[in-house]
Amino acid sequence: MIPARDDDRLLSLLEQHGVTITAKNTTGRSWLMDLAVNILPMLLGMLLYVGRMNQRERSLSSVWAAAVPVATTRGTPESSSPT
Repeated sequence: MIPARDDDRLLSLLEQHGVTITAKNTTGRSWLMDLAVNILPMLLGMLLYVGRMNQRERSLSSVWAAAVPVATTRGTPESSSPT
C-alpha cells in the first residue's frame, strides 16, 4: 500500500511505533539515465538556439556585404594627371 505523499503525520506516527522504513527506486532507471533524460533535451535546445543564431548572423552579414559597396582605388589623382 502506498501512503499519501504529503502526509507528514504518517511518518511521525510510524517512527513513534518503531516501524523501520525502507524505500527503493521504483522507476527502474539508474541515476545516470535520469541525468541523461533531464539534461539532453536542454542541451539539444541550447545547440539549436546557438545554431540558429549563427545562421541568422551569417544571413545578416551577407545582406550587409551586398548593401555596402566596396571602395576600390584605381589610382591616385597625382599618378593619373599628366606632367
